[in-house]
Amino acid sequence: RSRRTTTAPCWSIAPSERVWFGSCVTGPEKVHAHLGDGVFEGALTGATELEVWARGEYGGEQVSFGVGLLGSDATYPDSSISKVDNIQLSREWTRYVVPLRKKDLTSIKTGFVVTLVGRRTPVTIYLDRIRFVR
Repeated sequence: RSRRTTTAPCWSIAPSERVWFGSCVTGPEKVHAHLGDGVFEGALTGATELEVWARGEYGGEQVSFGVGLLGSDATYPDSSISKVDNIQLSREWTRYVVPLRKKDLTSIKTGFVVTLVGRRTPVTIYLDRIRFVR
């Protein structure tokens, strides 16, 4: 049985460099690859923080923001996990920072993680300017 592999790369605009590579995406999955099926490379090296601007629809929404989700028990784990828990959003745009200094960013599969703390009513949050800062 023959298996083909796709590289399915993503490139940054300026400077132009490959930032995601799906080296393990094979077979039928290559048609429907998720970012979690590859690796962020190069561009995250040297990143000191993930910056996120966020606000809630009503204020009081509880979230966490992070980088990395897949632990060592996963087949293809993230090389690091960093998150900020217990964030209570307001109705005003606020800057949040996930620290990445001294984190191993060589094999990050889940580059941005948002966790919502459940409640019995729908939760609406707004995100803007999500970026890795060097």
